[in-house]
Amino acid sequence: MNDEKEKFDLLDSVLRVLGIAGFIGAVLGGFAAAGGDLLYLVHPSETLIVFGTVFFGLLSTYRSEFLRYLPAAIKACVIKPRPDALRREISDSGRRYAAAGGGLAVMLGLINTMS
Repeated sequence: MNDEKEKFDLLDSVLRVLGIAGFIGAVLGGFAAAGGDLLYLVHPSETLIVFGTVFFGLLSTYRSEFLRYLPAAIKACVIKPRPDALRREISDSGRRYAAAGGGLAVMLGLINTMS
């Protein structure tokens, strides 16, 4: 086991937040600069499908471990987390569920568009 503790590193936290904000800003800014209307990016039904698939998929797979993991996952946005095999497994499963939910949302969006 790794006994490395979670620690707050101001520079690391600032860079994490700037990275996330910069990524989102670059995508939205590029879309707007190309003449796109940002309202076209709002798709509540597809967002519900993706987030619902991830949340309830992880809840049904990991049950109480997932609920205990949520605060640590949110805290990991600003504090470098300590290595943990279960957290890594939950994160990997969440990525797979997000990919499945995204694919499902795209297929349902295409079906809805063509009907």
